[in-house]
Amino acid sequence: MDQLLEKYCTCGIKPPKNSAVASPHTNSLAFATVPEISRDDLQLPNGQVSLRYGRHFGNHSGFGILHIWEQHQAALTSAGYPTIHDVARYVSEIVRPRADITCEFSDMRGDHKIAVVRSNAGTAILKPIRSDQESTLYSIVTAFDRRTREGTLVGRLT
Repeated sequence: MDQLLEKYCTCGIKPPKNSAVASPHTNSLAFATVPEISRDDLQLPNGQVSLRYGRHFGNHSGFGILHIWEQHQAALTSAGYPTIHDVARYVSEIVRPRADITCEFSDMRGDHKIAVVRSNAGTAILKPIRSDQESTLYSIVTAFDRRTREGTLVGRLT
């Protein structure tokens, strides 16, 4: 079991790294939905956005709650999210319907990361994961307090 997961789990139950966490705003495993976006320079399939317990591998490496907490603990604490148990609440302030979806178009292979930006809350980076031939899930890789939009606006969450 991941040592960080053991460190923060106080209930005796250690969730798997890919276990999804419900949004405090919706009580659903889906924080929002990325609509299908079809442009000449970007193709994004429709899919739900989820937050997983995740893993933290090191500086700027990991995904989910554990990575967000380990990477941004000081900023989260000073912003009023003082424990790892507040990470889902913080992310739900960013990833919600009508939030902007941006893309920096920086990957030469076309595997572009997309960002969700809410100017009053911060930015979350999403990674599309094909769960089967027909559906895509967008996993929240990280979230941080950058409030300015970088990249091109390509859509809005629903």
